[in-house]
Amino acid sequence: MRSSDISRRTFAIGAAALILPGACASVSGGVVISDGVLSARPSQVTARAPRNGVFSLDAWPQPYVFIPPNLDATRPAPLMLLLHGGGGGGDRLMREFVPFATELGVVLLAPEAERRTWDVVRSFQYGGEPTFGGDVKRVDASLEALFDMVSIDPVRIAIAGMSDGASYALSLGLRNGALFSHIIAFSPGGIAPFSGMPGPRIFISHGRKDRVLPFDHTASGMVGGLKAAGADVTFVPFDGDHELRRQEMRAAMTWWLG
Repeated sequence: MRSSDISRRTFAIGAAALILPGACASVSGGVVISDGVLSARPSQVTARAPRNGVFSLDAWPQPYVFIPPNLDATRPAPLMLLLHGGGGGGDRLMREFVPFATELGVVLLAPEAERRTWDVVRSFQYGGEPTFGGDVKRVDASLEALFDMVSIDPVRIAIAGMSDGASYALSLGLRNGALFSHIIAFSPGGIAPFSGMPGPRIFISHGRKDRVLPFDHTASGMVGGLKAAGADVTFVPFDGDHELRRQEMRAAMTWWLG
């Protein structure tokens, strides 16, 4: 088994224990992790985006962006923040969503983790408590840079991810309900402990034959726990492995924008 798989499976093992009504207890004794808060907010555009299509922003940490060619610059656009899986890349994940984003007029933003995977997920690899780190700053800076050049609708901002990125989307999204209206998680493995009432609406899909992150941890642990905590959760299981399929991608986009 590869080390990245060990990290993902370790994160999944504790998933059912991480969700409790009202507050989430960590595996090591009830500590609630309270950081991971983002400060970026949609604002007045100060410098228009240099082009449309897929490109990388010049500003640190140089996230990937997709701006639909037919986007009406006079109207605030919906934004999907995309978080890649372990060992993946923002560019590769974003390109999977480009056809849908073009059709629906959605701006895409895809930062990349500082290392192979996101900080909270990585902390499980070493047996510690879930800890946010430099990746929060990378995500925040990416959002700030985009908000400076594209008019974004503040009530239609979704955070989404696949695999480790789905776990990070849930962990960050639940802490940032003032920013994200929706969370989309494709085959997640866990959630960093949090407190308070879940604010964003949540879409989760997972393959019943997943050989990387067990389906039951999502179906029985995360989904049930989130609902018990008062979250609005839409769960879409499918007959497949650890994969991102167009059926669930379209379902998630329609659910979010519909």
